[in-house]
Amino acid sequence: MKTVNIGVLLLPVALATIPLSAEAQVSRTTYVYQCDEGGTFKAEFVPEGAVVYLGNETLTLEQIPAASGARYSDGSTTLYTKENEAFVEVDGETVLNNCTVQLDSIEGSTEAETTIDGSVTEESVEGETTTLEESATVESTRLEGTTTTEQTTIQRTETTQQTTTPAPAQTTPAPAPSPAASPAPVRALW
Repeated sequence: MKTVNIGVLLLPVALATIPLSAEAQVSRTTYVYQCDEGGTFKAEFVPEGAVVYLGNETLTLEQIPAASGARYSDGSTTLYTKENEAFVEVDGETVLNNCTVQLDSIEGSTEAETTIDGSVTEESVEGETTTLEESATVESTRLEGTTTTEQTTIQRTETTQQTTTPAPAQTTPAPAPSPAASPAPVRALW
């Protein structure tokens, strides 16, 4: 039996074969931030940006490049986030500072860390059947501290036909006749 650890190389197989759980299919994650001086705001993060609820206003902000963390802006209001912290600027002036995610208010889930480990085991029986078993373990630790583990195993069996081709017939020369008794010398005329 031969075992090969392939770790991250198994990622495409794991992603293609593991059905996403309902939690992993959530396309928006909502956080409530608590800021200095009692300020709060709510932000829904979607693949293309963020929807921020500031008081009575609902702002749709696009994600724009940031040197560190993430930055979302509509040209006037900008939300800066890094890990569990954030701050909000309006027209270049900070209006909400030192904001922290309230972990008990998270709606949806965001993976903070994902580990994928896998192996491929190949077994050969009588030289005709090959069984290939791929297994993957996906472990996700989410911001709220819960850890989920999903295990998937794929088993494929391939049967190959072994054909035996007869070796070509070897022709060996006929053995030389055994020498008979030595003939008597013939007297010649000389």
